[in-house]
Amino acid sequence: MADVGEADRPRLKEDCDLLQDLVDKLEPSGAFAVAAGRSGDTIEISCGFSRRADADRLADAVRAKTVSRWLGWASQRVFSLDEPMRLAIAAALANQGEIDARTAAARR
Repeated sequence: MADVGEADRPRLKEDCDLLQDLVDKLEPSGAFAVAAGRSGDTIEISCGFSRRADADRLADAVRAKTVSRWLGWASQRVFSLDEPMRLAIAAALANQGEIDARTAAARR
């Protein structure tokens, strides 16, 4: 996180923790890492996976789009971690993966 401005650090840590929790909830079968940094004027959080299926699960969960920005990676996806996405992820984590708490309550 050395390249991230001081004012951005608290939100960036929260966002990294949120993505870490989401990946944990998806129960990856291989190793993964979450890292953050700055690319020009944009703060980016990267999630790297040792298994393609784990990357696919996260991409599906956040409706990421396929891109090809960086060389050397088996797959690359991008999504915007805006406030609606943050809230949706937080709700899914709080409700056993269900956005609608009523659905989660009915499953208990």
